[in-house]
Amino acid sequence: MTLDRDGRRSFSWDRQTRTLADALARVQSGMRVLVGGFGERGFPFMLVDEVQRLGVNNLTIIKSDGNEDDIGVGRLIAGGQVVRVIMSHIGLNRQLGQMINDGKIEAEICPQGILAERVRAGGAGLGGILSDVGIDTILSGGKKTRRCRRENVSGGGSHSRRPRSHPRPPR
Repeated sequence: MTLDRDGRRSFSWDRQTRTLADALARVQSGMRVLVGGFGERGFPFMLVDEVQRLGVNNLTIIKSDGNEDDIGVGRLIAGGQVVRVIMSHIGLNRQLGQMINDGKIEAEICPQGILAERVRAGGAGLGGILSDVGIDTILSGGKKTRRCRRENVSGGGSHSRRPRSHPRPPR
């Protein structure tokens, strides 16, 4: 268990984690949980069932979509265990949409490619990414703009446990 750069509890999967029980032993309230699958395809139903049973709460769910009402992460949302979602779209989860509109759940919606790149950058230990998506629009959310190879780009955080520095590759 480590703290990420924002002071949130985090853990990385290692080769010693071999069973569902091993993974669940690390899950605690207040964590960010990256969930795979799109809709129901490739979704870890057993994992969500056990997280719900354990009663952990104040979770941030990072996933491509919100599944449907009471299906997949929708069960955690309906059970009041989720306080924030980071997704590319809400999906067919009407309850999640209503909770976002009512201010009961904080939501960060970003394009699928940006979400995937942020997850990749986080897994590599990078502190963020640069993208030209949303420049000079309401979507930029006040992020700093930088010039990079004659184009404007804005920075976005990754889903990293902690930033690491990487040497530049030789030219």
